[in-house]
Amino acid sequence: MAVTHDLKTLPVYFDAVERGEKTFEIRRDDRGFQKGDTVRLLRLSEQPGVTAIFTSRLGGTTNDPDYAVSLHRRISWILTGGQFGLEPSYVILALGLIEDGKGRARNASPYASTPPEVVADAAERILRESDRPLKRGALVKALRAEGVEISAADAAKNVGTILWRRPDRFENVPGEGYRLRASDPSARPLSLNGEG
Repeated sequence: MAVTHDLKTLPVYFDAVERGEKTFEIRRDDRGFQKGDTVRLLRLSEQPGVTAIFTSRLGGTTNDPDYAVSLHRRISWILTGGQFGLEPSYVILALGLIEDGKGRARNASPYASTPPEVVADAAERILRESDRPLKRGALVKALRAEGVEISAADAAKNVGTILWRRPDRFENVPGEGYRLRASDPSARPLSLNGEG
């Protein structure tokens, strides 16, 4: 049975895996790694003196691995220690992309997508800073730029649903996109021509 292993990863190595330059991990063989298992690489914080250990998807740091910047890879091959100069208690894990059955890479972990409330909070920050409503696609782009993972097949529809389910916070202006609900004292009201 395939298992997901959480692995704390230094930023220099995490970033190399993310860029596709590094396709392996050398780890102590203390978890019973098996071919077909998934590894969730959690990016450690680079900030000196910070007690939180992970880089947060929403900026800053966090102690909660579910909010950490992460990558998911499938173990496609294992070289066990005791050969080729590798210490007996270590393994080299070959890391492959996880595919959706149609040859497209995907993130199959239950941790792949940011929780809806976190998406809503991030969208609220983005809209608060925007001088106009944003359409779903623009919101997805802005969310991803902040490190918020949206792993749904139709990310724009997913974000739209998340915001639609929070009518107390967001409203959709037909033809223009989403904005903060006007009852929010810091929201910018729009005139009939859509200008603030």
